[in-house]
Formats: sequence, C-alpha cells, structure tokens
Amino acid sequence: MKVKQNLNRLIIAKVVEIIFVCAFLFLSFSLRETFINIQTLAFVPDKDELNYTSLSVNNPLNYVMYPMKDSDALAKVSDTTLTVNNESLTKENYSLLLVVSKNSSLDYNCLNIAIDNQIYALNTLPQKEDNNSFYFVLASDSIVGSQKEYKIKIWMDESTGNEMQNKKIILSYDLVKSVSI
Repeated sequence: MKVKQNLNRLIIAKVVEIIFVCAFLFLSFSLRETFINIQTLAFVPDKDELNYTSLSVNNPLNYVMYPMKDSDALAKVSDTTLTVNNESLTKENYSLLLVVSKNSSLDYNCLNIAIDNQIYALNTLPQKEDNNSFYFVLASDSIVGSQKEYKIKIWMDESTGNEMQNKKIILSYDLVKSVSI
C-alpha cells in the first residue's frame, strides 16, 4: 500500500512538473513576442530617414543618339516623364537628379537637355560628382500632398563631331529628399 502511495505521489509530482514546464515555455514565448513588438514600436526613425516622396520614370530614354538641331529634337525625341509623388501631408524638399555614369563612353559635354521644353546644354546645369558618377540637378522644389511631372528630352548637340559616333551613355534619374518641419 505504501509503495502504491509513493508511486501515486511520484506520478502527480511529474505531471505538475510537466505542466509547470509547459506553462513556463508558453509564457516565455508570449513575453518574448511582446518584447519584440515593444522594441519595434519604440523605434522612431530620424526625420531624415522618413520618406514620403517617390519618383517614377515613364518612357525612359531608348533610342540611338545622333547630332540634331534643337528644334528637330523637340519635335522628334520622345519625352521621358518623371513624376514626383507625395501622398502625405508632410512637406518634403527634393532635388531631381540626372545621374551619368563615369563608365559612359559618350561625353556629357556634347549633350543637350530639354526640361519641360526649356533647352539647356547639359554641362550648364548645376553639377556634382563622386568616384562613379556625375550628378546634374534638373529641378529643386518642395512637395506636399500632390505630384509634379517633368518632361525630359536628351539629345546630342548638332555641333558634335564624328568622334562621338558609336559611343554609349549610361544614365539614370534619382530623387534626393529631405523633410521640412
């Protein structure tokens, strides 16, 4: 009889131990998830990391460049439409950039650009550079709760010589932005 009571106590102790371990694991897991969620909510990004404005590029440059007159370029070259969009009520300042890779074989000094049908020599636009690229500022403005479109055309100036034949240009568009308070 005593052996039977000891065996029953041992079984009850093991069942209680199993229940305790399961409860501990369950509570640990749920507390860990709660802690992770609190950490995620507690992270507030710096105002410079907040981005409310985006850039979309429609009908990118896709043709063989050859020297042409400005009037012909305005009539024949297809527009690349750059759309700057901000759907929030937070004002952001931005600069729209044309990025020309230094791996391009075509010299950017022989290019003209039309921004909303205003013609410029590309090398007259404000410019910065780093080890890999040249950056030309196409527009600087601010935007809040709206979108702005820019029509861009790029072509070779009519005075460009034959030395630029069969050359390639590697370019892209970028948007640099900052939040206004």
